[in-house]
Amino acid sequence: EPQPWPEEEEDWHALHETLVKRVEESDSSSSSNQAKDYLPQLVFYGDSITEGWNGTSFGNLPGKHRMWTTGEDESIRHVFANAFGDKSDWGERALEPPLVLGISGSRTYDFIWRVVNGEFPISSLLGKAEEIDNNNDDDDVFPIEQLERIYILLMGTNNLGGGMLPEPTLKGMDAAGRTILQMHEKHFPNTPAAMLFSEILPRKDDFRAVKMCPPRCKNVETLE
Repeated sequence: EPQPWPEEEEDWHALHETLVKRVEESDSSSSSNQAKDYLPQLVFYGDSITEGWNGTSFGNLPGKHRMWTTGEDESIRHVFANAFGDKSDWGERALEPPLVLGISGSRTYDFIWRVVNGEFPISSLLGKAEEIDNNNDDDDVFPIEQLERIYILLMGTNNLGGGMLPEPTLKGMDAAGRTILQMHEKHFPNTPAAMLFSEILPRKDDFRAVKMCPPRCKNVETLE
């Protein structure tokens, strides 16, 4: 069931409101690149790993528990800017600057709530002339210039870290991806959607599984 974090988690709610404003600002700006060889806007969705591209944790410089070294936040922002910033190869051709919409600790159910409560860009970046030809015989293949945005999603690790078993975690990941595609279909019915869903990265807290299995599962190796 999609739901936000409790109201007492003020940093989470404050960051969500900040991200909503960033989306609104992106939506209100006119498309800055109408070159024929343009590239889509990139929308990064996720948890702390995604938020880390901003060099923050819950909107602030990471605390000591995050084990970041001095100046690491600036280094990470520099890496991201080199890859996708305004002066990067991608950024110079992108319809709009990338959106980094990550909140530390997010799980699939609060992520879905975030998306349907303001963290989804709804402005059209392409003119009618660039809209996809719906008579294309191959619906699975289309050139990148027919895309307005590419959604990049990294989600699910905090479900596992919070004690959720793999099967319901996968169901939550599937629901998260489908929510993005449904929102796209609602607002951009005449343009194709593209989404990159990252695999869950390796974790180092498998010791938690020993405490869960049993009773929550029978096999500590497979978590089944």
